[in-house]
Amino acid sequence: MLGVVGILLTKVLTSIAILNVHKWYDAGKSEYFSSSLILFVIVFILFHCVEIRRWQEIKNPGNVNQDPIFKSYILPPDEV
Repeated sequence: MLGVVGILLTKVLTSIAILNVHKWYDAGKSEYFSSSLILFVIVFILFHCVEIRRWQEIKNPGNVNQDPIFKSYILPPDEV
């Protein structure tokens, strides 16, 4: 329902000349700085890292309370 509101709101705002955006069905035609395969691989790797950390927390609670890069940042217990 929120997607429909976004589509209709941008259509109305474009028709009364407040916004100048593309039609929602033309959004996939945009050219990006890289191919869609490269972007997919980058997103896959980033999500993989996040989900592995989440899985480690489920497997061993309190395991990810410390930042992996900046070791001085530690969360209090029961905060994750």
